[in-house]
Amino acid sequence: MSSRVSWAVIRCMDGRLNKPIADYLNEKGLPEVHDLISIPGGPKDLIDDEDGEKGLFRAISDVAIFLHKIENILLVQHTDCGAYGGREKCGGDERSDFHFHLDQLHLAEKAIKNAFPQLNVSSILIHFLDDEQIQLFRVS
Repeated sequence: MSSRVSWAVIRCMDGRLNKPIADYLNEKGLPEVHDLISIPGGPKDLIDDEDGEKGLFRAISDVAIFLHKIENILLVQHTDCGAYGGREKCGGDERSDFHFHLDQLHLAEKAIKNAFPQLNVSSILIHFLDDEQIQLFRVS
């Protein structure tokens, strides 16, 4: 049995992302029903494993595309990500952390577009500031 779900969201499982992602999806009018792929580091596996041996590429191809017929993917990356070792492993300051994760997001976009050229890919970067503010940037 297959169903039609037009969007998949690939995100880190970090609970701090729940509200910013929900607000973004609501603000943009994206469908409430979407495939949600939530794993440590979110799009990180797309970069670490471009040959498709890990489950993220298989989840996209076997379930999201084949079974659910998705056409759109939203990649969500965030700063201060524990799967990368936190802010300290990414330069230690907010600016370096931001640019590191922005670069990672671009690499993940490229991996998705190379593997699945038929999909529309968009992405956002959620930036956690040291003063506990949250900034959201639409990247593509």
